[in-house]
Amino acid sequence: MKASRYTICAFFLCLAGFEAGQSKVSEDGSGPLNIASFNIQRLGKSKLKKSNVVDVIVQILSNYDVVAVQELLDDNGEILNPLVERLNRVSPEPYEAVASDRIGSTSYKEKYLFLYRPSRVELLEESLYPDQAGEFERPPYVVTFRTPTTELKKLSFINVHTKPERADSEISALATVSDWALSKTKVQDQIILGDFNGGCSYVTGKEWEAIELRRRKEFRWLIPDHADTTTKDTVCPYDRFVARGEKLWNEVVEGSVGIRRFDTEFGLTEAERDDISDHYPIHMKLKPSAGREKKGEEYYVEAGVEARVQSSSITKLVKAASFSPAGFQIGVYHLDKAPSPALVEDNGREPVL
Repeated sequence: MKASRYTICAFFLCLAGFEAGQSKVSEDGSGPLNIASFNIQRLGKSKLKKSNVVDVIVQILSNYDVVAVQELLDDNGEILNPLVERLNRVSPEPYEAVASDRIGSTSYKEKYLFLYRPSRVELLEESLYPDQAGEFERPPYVVTFRTPTTELKKLSFINVHTKPERADSEISALATVSDWALSKTKVQDQIILGDFNGGCSYVTGKEWEAIELRRRKEFRWLIPDHADTTTKDTVCPYDRFVARGEKLWNEVVEGSVGIRRFDTEFGLTEAERDDISDHYPIHMKLKPSAGREKKGEEYYVEAGVEARVQSSSITKLVKAASFSPAGFQIGVYHLDKAPSPALVEDNGREPVL
C-alpha cells in the first residue's frame, strides 16, 4: 500500500493572535506536543466549497502539532491539497500530510489522514493494517513519527474509524492491531485514536467486559465512558484516545486530555455546527523534553472549560490565578498530585471536582 504524502508550504505571515483556548507553537519547539483526533464528517467536495466552514476547520486544526482525521473523501488530492494550503495560510508553522488509500468494503470509501508539523515530528513509516481476517470495515492506519521534542523520541499512532454495527468486535480487535504495530515498528509507545463509535447503543455495558482492548492492562483509556464527543443531543463517547506504554502514560500533560466544543468557542448556530461535523475534536498534550518542571506543573483551564478530574489519586486542584484577556475569563490551575491525566471538557462551565 502506497499512501499519499503532501507537502505544501505557503509563504504567509502567521496570525498575530489566537482565540482563547488555542495553543501557540513555541518558537524553540520546547512546548508540549499538541495532539488531536477529529472526525470531520464527510470531508469532501461539498464541504470544501463552503469557505466559512473551511475557515473554522482550519482554525481548529492549526492548534495542533499532530492531528488524526477520519472521513476524508478524496480521490487524488483534490480535497487534501487545498485544505493543507488553507491551513498553512493561518498556521505559524507549515504542515505536511500523509493519507491512506481509499478504504471500505462498500461503494462508500474514505481515507485516514494525519496532518503534522515537520518542525515538531518526523514521519518515519506508515501502513494500513493487513486485515486478512476481514475484522474491520476500514483497516486501521498506523503511522510512526520521531518525536524529538518529547522524552519518547518515537511514537506510533493507530487511526481508526469503526463500523457502528460492529463497533464492539472492531474495538476488541484493535488490541491485535496494536500488537502487530509493536512487532512491526519496535516502538513501545502508541496512541490508538479516532472514531471508535465506542458507546451508547453501539457498545453497551456488558459488551465492554469482553473487549480485549479494555481488559488488557497495558492499554489505558484517556477519554472516559461518560464523556460526550458528539455534537447532537445524545451523550456518546464515540471518539477516544487509548495509550499504550508506561513511559507514554507518564508523559501526558495533566489536565490536557479534553473535548473541544467548537460551536461554543466560535459562537456557531446549530446549523453552522452541523456543517462542520457531528463530532467534536478530542485533544491531549505530551510534555516537552526541555525546560519543564517535574513537580507542581501548571496547566490552563481556559475560556469555557470544565475540568473533570478522573483520578481519585489527585489530591487537590488549586486555583493559582485568574485573568481576563479580551473579555475571556481564564483561570490558571495546578495539580498538587496527579499521576493520571484529568479530563478537560470544553462545555462552558466552571471547573468542578
